Amino acid sequence: MIIFRNEDLVEIEGIQFHYVQELNPDRDPTGQIKQFMPQTRYTKHATSKINPYGKGPFCKFSINSEWAGRSGVYALISGKELLYIGECVDLRKRYNMGYGNISPKNCFRGGQPTNCKINTMVISEYTKGNKVALYFHETGEHKLVESRLLISLKPPYNGSVMRSFSTSAIDEVSVQCVNVDEVPTKTSKHDDRSGNSCKNAVKRSNISDHDIDMIWRNIVSHEGETFYKKRGEPFKYSVIANRIKLSTTNRDISKGVFQQALEYMPLEKTTPIQHLQAPSYLFAILTDRRILQPINLSDSIR
Repeated sequence: MIIFRNEDLVEIEGIQFHYVQELNPDRDPTGQIKQFMPQTRYTKHATSKINPYGKGPFCKFSINSEWAGRSGVYALISGKELLYIGECVDLRKRYNMGYGNISPKNCFRGGQPTNCKINTMVISEYTKGNKVALYFHETGEHKLVESRLLISLKPPYNGSVMRSFSTSAIDEVSVQCVNVDEVPTKTSKHDDRSGNSCKNAVKRSNISDHDIDMIWRNIVSHEGETFYKKRGEPFKYSVIANRIKLSTTNRDISKGVFQQALEYMPLEKTTPIQHLQAPSYLFAILTDRRILQPINLSDSIR
């Protein structure tokens, strides 16, 4: 539930958010929104793939310096509608160096597509004649508060599909083959038909930053619980910063490795992720109902 108490205060699920400012894009002397296409400034643009939100055009906006270093949960609201919920450790940096100023690299795979998504949301709302206001709840428990609000409210711009503009599903073959002149055609098999060995399997998922963060929060929340590998061997893990330490091996797994593994979901066996760190443990965690059920990324979850 969202209650607007006054111009400077809104309650979202009983949590007070204070008004920061309007995210008004920079404009030219005629009043038109300045639009930018930074992709060609990326040194590897000719050989890199645009991410689902990286086509542009983009705008520029910023917030005041008084918000530097302040951690918490932020809400983007247009009129009376909640558009997006996010968390941060530095509000000013999140907007001035992220959402409001798109880096050329972030337009491409391997960058930060959420920056492009939120920037495009802002320019889309203003193009339609709407305004976007930023509200902030300062807290050190920003990850927990954000998780609670996302599960309860499901804002339209959180998640893998944006409301205002369509994106095609990502379905590509990403392979590194030995002694092969041509990239193999798309196939559900994990080896190319010429018999040569391929390092990576077919990538099948379109996983957004939001999905990855939600999964990571699930992983964190089930720290210390028992999981089972495919052959039934039990194990536990502990969370240290952005990685987990496994109880039955000296290996650990970073959040980034989980992000890479998600590109191969749904998983039926470990073959597609054998090139990643601790594949049998990755498989066990990412096919467990406790981790995936809230966002339905798997066709068949145990």
